[in-house]
Amino acid sequence: MSGHLDGQLNAYEGNPIEGQKRSRANVVHERTLREKLQMKYHEPIVINGGTTMVRVPLSLTMEGRKKWGNCLVGSFIERKPLFHSVQFMTLKLSQKYEIKDIMMNEKGFFFFKFEEEAMMFQCLEDGPWLFQNKPILLQKWQPKMEINKEAPQFIPLWVKLFDVPLELWNAEGLSYIASGVGKPLGVDKIMEDTCRFGVGQISFARVLMEVDARCPLPAVTKIQMPNERNLALKVMDVKVEYQWHPSQCARCCVFGHGEVSCPRQPRVESQGNIMENVQNSPDKDEGFLKVSRRGKGKGVGGPRIDNRPNPQ
Repeated sequence: MSGHLDGQLNAYEGNPIEGQKRSRANVVHERTLREKLQMKYHEPIVINGGTTMVRVPLSLTMEGRKKWGNCLVGSFIERKPLFHSVQFMTLKLSQKYEIKDIMMNEKGFFFFKFEEEAMMFQCLEDGPWLFQNKPILLQKWQPKMEINKEAPQFIPLWVKLFDVPLELWNAEGLSYIASGVGKPLGVDKIMEDTCRFGVGQISFARVLMEVDARCPLPAVTKIQMPNERNLALKVMDVKVEYQWHPSQCARCCVFGHGEVSCPRQPRVESQGNIMENVQNSPDKDEGFLKVSRRGKGKGVGGPRIDNRPNPQ
């Protein structure tokens, strides 16, 4: 994909690669890129209050949809990674899924264009996808689609589980432990080798989880370990560490913002508004404010407010 884009850039700037013979096809391609787009004026109609509106013909929209039919729209629920970081990581997947281009708009939405529709759906099925440990929410582009960020209730997260008992270093054992945090989705390659062959590092287990915003993300989950008689006697703690901790709102039960910035948070008047209301109140006490100093010494202490009534 990068080679394709670089080739377009060189052709547009008229700088062919040094030492490379320009073919007739390259010359035609360069001329095509240099051609200016032909713009036309289409008279709008005036509606309520003098607002103008143009009517777009169906044939134009149908033609425009062809360029975006195999496109996925992605967004991050909080602060997004830099575009170049997402682009670099996408390049690693471009050959497998035939991704031909990636773009981003001013609202922070990413657009992934695929060569084939089948590869686009395969990419969706192979998810969830995380960039820099942050999940990206993907959906297929649809005509007349209103692209808005929605705060999700469920998101995937990579979680580290510490102090895992040795007898539970397998797929089923880790599934039991991880279920105390959320829904286990899978493990990375290192964890697969450890669970199957008993080799590798066992400092912690790294598990991909689906977590629910309705439940707090625990720092510790407990497990009961049975003895030989299958009696659950011993309770053990497993420490939980999140590679990325998203904002979570208990009021809305979604990820993406906290309770302080929650749009449903009741408005609280600022101190300035309260003072203004008191001053404008007709029932306020008549009097004056006198500022004096504490103590007998000059310049000792801070200001004191005296609101005794004004003598007549």
